[in-house]
Amino acid sequence: MSTTDAPNTAHRKAEPAEPQPWLTPEDGAGWTLAARGSGAPEPPPLIRVVVDLNAEQSAWLREEAKRTGLDYVTLVERLVEEKRTAEKRTAAKPAARRRTA
Repeated sequence: MSTTDAPNTAHRKAEPAEPQPWLTPEDGAGWTLAARGSGAPEPPPLIRVVVDLNAEQSAWLREEAKRTGLDYVTLVERLVEEKRTAEKRTAAKPAARRRTA
């Protein structure tokens, strides 16, 4: 094969190895917009927690679950809710005023 028979690859643009962000409107030419958000921020995802309790905490949780008749998850949810609402009540109370003489 002679050099004149070789395909001309000099004018081809090298394809990036990874997707690249669009920086100009020309970068998006030829693409179709499939979906766009509503513009409102998405709510954060719900939290799922796995907790490793020590022996004393485990014993307390078992006894409290037995006493209340609640499963562990419901009991922990209730504890979180009680703490959350207690903090709201504390924040809503006006600070005690000191008497000045």
